[in-house]
Amino acid sequence: MGRDNKPLNTKQLATLNREALYTAATAAQTSNYALLKKMGVDEACYDMLRSITLRALDRMRDFPAPLVDVSFNSKALSNFLNHQVKEHTEESDTDRSIRLGIRQPMLAKLTGISRRDYDQRKQALGLPPQERGRIESLTEAEELDALRQWEQMKESRIGELCKLCTLSESTGIGIDRLWNAIMEGI
Repeated sequence: MGRDNKPLNTKQLATLNREALYTAATAAQTSNYALLKKMGVDEACYDMLRSITLRALDRMRDFPAPLVDVSFNSKALSNFLNHQVKEHTEESDTDRSIRLGIRQPMLAKLTGISRRDYDQRKQALGLPPQERGRIESLTEAEELDALRQWEQMKESRIGELCKLCTLSESTGIGIDRLWNAIMEGI
């Protein structure tokens, strides 16, 4: 039984068995003894693993016992998942900022994005190519409002790009127009 009292899915366990056996057989066939040792495979099984075929893998469905005892390294899994969340957040903030009008040189200062990556992201987001020319300046009232809101966000733990996006959304002013007042003053 699983944590929520649902029965374990034997099909999924069979898939794990099959994949583990395939990995071990491939390691044996390529003489990757370090991997076999890491997997906990007994040396007495190495020669037999070399002879495993696809037909043998298909027979795994008929074998009633689990071959592997899978458990996660909780710390490594947690680190990986935190990294994935961070990467996803950065990608989302980058896309969000592009939608809000940030220009490539501005975004490059914050994230290091290349011109090619920037153009590809714009295209993937269905946005037209960047307009060339001067960026319209903020009015005094817009600038004062933007600076006041920026000051309120200054102590938050979110990144600069996320702050710029939030400011752009709350003021209704494109990031390219906010840039000089906010980022040039930092």
